Amino acid sequence: MSKICQTLLALAVATAATGSALAAEKVNPGQTYINSEGIQVSVGADWVSPPSQPEKFFLDARTRPIVPAWKPGDPIREIPRLFNGDPKVRQMQAHPVNPVPQGDILSELQRAFGAGTDSRAFTTPLVNRDGQGFSGVFPPDPSGDVGGGFYVQSINGSGGATYVVYNTSDGTIAAGPFSLEGLGSGGACASGNGDPVILFDQLASRWLLTEFSSSGNNLCVYLSADSNPVTTTWTRYAFVPPSFPDYPKYGVWPDAYYVGANQSNATYALDRTAMLAGLPATFQRKGVPPLSELGFQMLPPASFNGTDAPPAGAPGTFLRQVDDELNNPGSNDPVHDRIELFTFHVDFATPANTTLTGPIPIQINDFDRAFDIPSGFGAIPQPGTTRLLDPLLEVIMFPVHYRAFGSTETITGNFVTKIGANNQSAIRWFELRRTGGLANPWTLFQEGTYTPAGDPAPTNRWMGASAMDSSGNIALGYSIDRAVAPTQFASLSYVGRQAGDTPGVMTTAETSLVLGASAQTGFDRWGDYFQMGVDPVDGCTFWFTGEYMGASNWATRIASFRFDACGSPTFSVTGTPLAQEVCAPSATPVALSPVNINVGSVSGYNTPVDFGFGSGLPAGFGGSYTVSPVVP
Repeated sequence: MSKICQTLLALAVATAATGSALAAEKVNPGQTYINSEGIQVSVGADWVSPPSQPEKFFLDARTRPIVPAWKPGDPIREIPRLFNGDPKVRQMQAHPVNPVPQGDILSELQRAFGAGTDSRAFTTPLVNRDGQGFSGVFPPDPSGDVGGGFYVQSINGSGGATYVVYNTSDGTIAAGPFSLEGLGSGGACASGNGDPVILFDQLASRWLLTEFSSSGNNLCVYLSADSNPVTTTWTRYAFVPPSFPDYPKYGVWPDAYYVGANQSNATYALDRTAMLAGLPATFQRKGVPPLSELGFQMLPPASFNGTDAPPAGAPGTFLRQVDDELNNPGSNDPVHDRIELFTFHVDFATPANTTLTGPIPIQINDFDRAFDIPSGFGAIPQPGTTRLLDPLLEVIMFPVHYRAFGSTETITGNFVTKIGANNQSAIRWFELRRTGGLANPWTLFQEGTYTPAGDPAPTNRWMGASAMDSSGNIALGYSIDRAVAPTQFASLSYVGRQAGDTPGVMTTAETSLVLGASAQTGFDRWGDYFQMGVDPVDGCTFWFTGEYMGASNWATRIASFRFDACGSPTFSVTGTPLAQEVCAPSATPVALSPVNINVGSVSGYNTPVDFGFGSGLPAGFGGSYTVSPVVP
């Protein structure tokens, strides 16, 4: 008897062959020239990988083995922060030739503005709970993003990265903790080693989970089939750069997943189009000229957020900050420093056409990265100990957020700066804008140094994570401590500003998420990064994760908050199950399982929503709604 297989949004599960017999392609970089704007252009990919073969696995996370919690007696280890060059450079003994005696004028502007106002909605977190706990690994590298009704947090675990899935509705755990390496089976990524990065690809409504492996140079990348990380098909890729890709940071862009790494200033482009299709995918490398006096260098890529796509053909963008006094000795400008952009235009079909353009300088107010580092990486003082914490002074903090509002594009980010004696630190934040498309330049729209009025004693703020919501409001989360009375152990706080507020200052009151309870005495590693994202469901709710000091060891925190004045009233629709497959005789009607549809209110929407099948169902299908209209 012949059968007709009826499929509704079915997911096919398959496994492709692993490995590749192809060697990496060494491409002649070709020419370097100066364009009409006076900017250097490097033509041709420096290096092209062989195709990485995809492996697909369907997993119901709720059936996976739970990673056991660390307990006293379990191993403790440190993930090295790789450093290139003279140790004296690491210790910042090569101080500026002409140090600038004046203070940070932007911090003075923030102090003059005052302590900020108490915005009840923004300064009252919606979710504020502990994330994953101490794992025996330094640092934890907390990373997390939000989408599809879920928040996914990952940290460094004893056997590689671990992750937990939370419900955004109330912050409860939906599944986990699990090992990231368990999303696949065998192969080069069978043993993970951490440095996780979690991103929700808002252009494709899919999850991107990454870490590197414990052997070789593998970047292990896991891409979900849909927006539900609990039950989905994962496609795993093992990308192998020519050397170890330390501190990899990713960005979502229409033409590629871009990656910066502490690897001789490497920038990479992964073939996103092939990856989304589940096909073999290559990646290309371009090197960026290094800065002097820094042995740890990584350029983060701008990562897409929102609903308005970048202009057609827009290249990926990487950023770094340049302290003129330190990084260009002898050419000191006592008033200005700069942010440098590098644009990566990748051609996966013809790597010889790939270009890297930059540095493109954007002038900013003077900042100071010349922290005094007596040994290791530590600079930030803590109460009750001589152990100093790592400020990550070298890089713009991950993630760098891109968001477009019609023809106006924005990039927001932050980095640490030294503002006083005893390595007192603050956070420099910035917003770049471009209006009118690719023919026009990026310019500085505003910047600030967050050091509010009213600190009872010199206070340190560092390890920032920032984002912009769909109304142009900005939030900034960070570490905060105070080594002198009244002391404060390493804690977590956040602050924000609305789009129409006074430029260059954070205008809300500083909000404490959790207070630290002890000092970290065994290691100087801290962070190495936190993360802030915005829920694409409403475009308004910020989600933040970071590290603080618990009673005896580090811990992590997860929080969400939003401005009341964000977004236009609308509604959201989610449904389950969205994938069903049945094979039945042609003459026998088969009932599919009911699809439960949930209608949510966004920004106060309360108008009834009517449901229907529009132009109708496909031939052979029938259905009806049991309730319509629905009031969110």
